[in-house]
Formats: sequence, structure tokens, C-alpha cells
Amino acid sequence: TLKLSSHERQTRTSGEITNLISVDAQRLQDLTTYLHALWYSFFQIGLAIYFLWGQLGPSCLGGVAVIIIMIPVSKYIAQTMGRKQSILMKARDERVEKNSEIL
Repeated sequence: TLKLSSHERQTRTSGEITNLISVDAQRLQDLTTYLHALWYSFFQIGLAIYFLWGQLGPSCLGGVAVIIIMIPVSKYIAQTMGRKQSILMKARDERVEKNSEIL
């Protein structure tokens, strides 16, 4: 069950609380996929380099270079999406609050 102090219940609207709970549930659901990605991505990349080295030789290191170059690009995209997510959260809070008031 959700336990909130009276101070928190006074400072947050019911829309914000509902929205936070739904986002937390979604993050827990996504966590299992991303935790496995930590180990299997390195395994998968290593295995792919091994097989490509057998077929292409040192030329396969170009693909590794692309992977390394894309790491900062992915970080930038993730940060941009995080900022957009916070804007979306505010809009959801307002929508849920208005729906709660109407009902």
C-alpha cells in the first residue's frame, strides 16, 4: 500500500500522485529488460566481433568504431528524451487532476 505523510498529501495533487505511481510501475517493468542488457550486450558485441574477425579480418574494427562513436550520441538522445519526458509528466499531471476534479 502507498503510505504518504500528511505533509506530502497536502503538497501534491491526486493527479501528481497517480501519475508518479504509474510511472514507477512502468519503470519497474522496464527494469528487468535493461538489467539483462547490461551483460548480454557486451557478450553479443564480443561474439559478433569474433565472428566478423573470422570473415573480414581487421576490417571489422570499423563497426566497433561506429559503436564507440554512437555512445555519446545515444547519451545526448537519452538526455533530450528525459527533458521531453518531464514536460510530458507535467501535462499528464494536469490532465489527471482535471479528470479527478470533473469526476
